Amino acid sequence: MSMMPEVVVRPMNGGNGHYSYTKNSTFQKGGLGFKNIGIWNKCAIGKHIWAIAKKEDNLWVKWIHAVYLKQDDWWDYVAPTSSSWYWKQLVRIKNELKVIFLQGGSSWTRFSIAQMYKLMQSNTEARWKYAAIWDRNGYPKHKFIAWLVLKQRMPTRDRLYRFGISQDMLCLICGCYPESHHHLFFECQFNVDTLLAEGVFTEALFVLAFTSYGELGMQLFGSFRNFSTHFQRKAIEAAKELINKSISEKLDIETLTSCKTFKIADLGCSVGPNTVLAVQTIIDAIVHKFKSQRKTSTSCDHLPEFQVFFNDQASNDFNQLFTSLPPKTLYFAAGVPGSFHRRLFPNASLNFVHSSCAVQWLSRVPPEVLDKSSPAWNKGKVHYSNSSTEVVKAFEDQYAKDLGNFLNVRAQEIVHGGLMALIVPGRPNGTPHSDAYINKAYEYVDSSLIDMAKKVGKIRNEKLDSFNFPIYYASLHEVESVVKQNGWFSLEIMENLPLEKPQPKVMSVTLRAVLEGTIKDHFGDEVDTEELFDLLLCEKLEEAFSITESCESVCLLVLLKRAPDDNR
Repeated sequence: MSMMPEVVVRPMNGGNGHYSYTKNSTFQKGGLGFKNIGIWNKCAIGKHIWAIAKKEDNLWVKWIHAVYLKQDDWWDYVAPTSSSWYWKQLVRIKNELKVIFLQGGSSWTRFSIAQMYKLMQSNTEARWKYAAIWDRNGYPKHKFIAWLVLKQRMPTRDRLYRFGISQDMLCLICGCYPESHHHLFFECQFNVDTLLAEGVFTEALFVLAFTSYGELGMQLFGSFRNFSTHFQRKAIEAAKELINKSISEKLDIETLTSCKTFKIADLGCSVGPNTVLAVQTIIDAIVHKFKSQRKTSTSCDHLPEFQVFFNDQASNDFNQLFTSLPPKTLYFAAGVPGSFHRRLFPNASLNFVHSSCAVQWLSRVPPEVLDKSSPAWNKGKVHYSNSSTEVVKAFEDQYAKDLGNFLNVRAQEIVHGGLMALIVPGRPNGTPHSDAYINKAYEYVDSSLIDMAKKVGKIRNEKLDSFNFPIYYASLHEVESVVKQNGWFSLEIMENLPLEKPQPKVMSVTLRAVLEGTIKDHFGDEVDTEELFDLLLCEKLEEAFSITESCESVCLLVLLKRAPDDNR
């Protein structure tokens, strides 16, 4: 065993800059499984240090004690300045290994280089959670790609542009955003859909996005909502043709040409790329209508400018949203924080309102379901679909009240003849609440929380009884009834849009994205959301896959037109 200088060790560990990202060499530490030569060399020298400490019966150790140590304690020994380089380095390494020897190695009967290496590795900071990436069940190619993405070392176009290899940074697949690791694997929807369809988005990439990057505050991969939008994206794409048709047939040309600025609002926009897709779909359809009308009408001389208002709760990360907008857009963008259950805009200021996967949220949980003295008390449950008739009725009434109020405030904000498109997860007419796929998934969240309360004992029963999700999934009949009773809008299009049911892991991540904030606000540290969603819920969804496969999954598309005041 020889003492290797740093100038020799550094290139062997990839310290020349080309392979420095393999420095933490074990799979668990983020490497490729190669030994760290520098640490291994110190462990090998540790065998000499161990022999000196134990005063082993060999000539070299006796010579060290006779010439250098004499009566000094080895662990407190300081090498004289006149000592040889080799002896000074051995003493320096002794000082580095002292704590490990005195603690972890105190019970050893013989020295093990491999055991010492493990102890030194455990003392280094575990920056990443790589266990799932290097899981035996994954394909080697997929695992290696996931590892490269985690290290930000894929040859994406933004990196190639910085190196002077590529002429621009735009993604070759969508052509809208710079091709970064974030965009390529988690925002470029065509690529994401392909990965999901081909099964490439395995546990490794979920851990990549939601465990490792989560520890960095989601700076690199955004919030959970950003990824969970696969379900929402499918709903928007399913509604695209009908929205194009409604704008072509239902949007008054006078509405288009009488204003210099055509104003669009997206309510409940969140931070992901889906709001950008929805807005662009609307604008493209309006531009197409304008161009087709210009051929037959002299009033269509100039296309109006577009202004888009992105609305969500004040806690929404609008900075992330605006940094994700395409570099070139046809519209001016503004953020409007606040609940859409109240007024957000001046009178008659909007021409088109869009909302996807948002209006199912209630303004509050019905008070009676939390009241112990009420027949509608939803004791021991957090969702309504498999509860008593009284509980379901309380949620139905709250939804009708909230939707009616929503229509009232939008009627004040939308110009006469303006349109409003609502895409809402729901259930087919006549389908019991407990037979709808989305409600069935929530029931497994419900049972997972109850399991945590019973088995783990982390959740107090009174805390569980005072919580319900403020969500209701309606049918088209219910929506139609509220719209007609309200009277401010005419029903132009009403459709059930069938949606493909996601795989259990995708659904558990989606539900975590949607519900985690609400759960944390109420339960605080009593609920480990990683255990709740990644273990309990995912397991239940996988076990019940054959059951949920028979449930219907739909989104409701409702296209409304602002009616004249005298028609009400």
